Amino acid sequence: MQEPVSKDLLSKNNELGKFKEVVQEKDVLLRNNRARIKELEQQVEDLKNENRAQADQLLAMDSMKSQMEDYERFYSKIMTDSEQLVQEKLELQNRFNELEEFCRDLLEKYEKAKAVVEEFEKQQDALQKQLTEYEQKSSTRSSFERLSLLREQEKREASMFEPLQGLN
Repeated sequence: MQEPVSKDLLSKNNELGKFKEVVQEKDVLLRNNRARIKELEQQVEDLKNENRAQADQLLAMDSMKSQMEDYERFYSKIMTDSEQLVQEKLELQNRFNELEEFCRDLLEKYEKAKAVVEEFEKQQDALQKQLTEYEQKSSTRSSFERLSLLREQEKREASMFEPLQGLN
């Protein structure tokens, strides 16, 4: 009887050995799977960290994009203002040139008018001088004429009295 127990025992022992082998294999597999799970968990954690970093970069890029849009609006406004200023400068330059031309023409006309006035003044002075000379000559003539008229009148009076002188 011992034999069957021992066979039974041997067979159970064999089975137990096989189970132990299976358990050891499963234990090895389990350890390997746990290591693989830890590896995968680490990869998941790394991917989560990378994802967070990329999300942060994306937020930073969105912020930069917003800043770039602000910069583009600002640059566009500056360019528009600059173009307007250039246009205003050109208009003012044209107005200035027209005003300068007007002043140049006005100065020419002034110089011509000044020359004409100076010529008139010279002629006026010459005419004044001639008038003064004429008045002097005229007064001298009228003195001579008065004297000659007086002499003539005296002669006439004397000639009127000549017939009477013979009576005396």
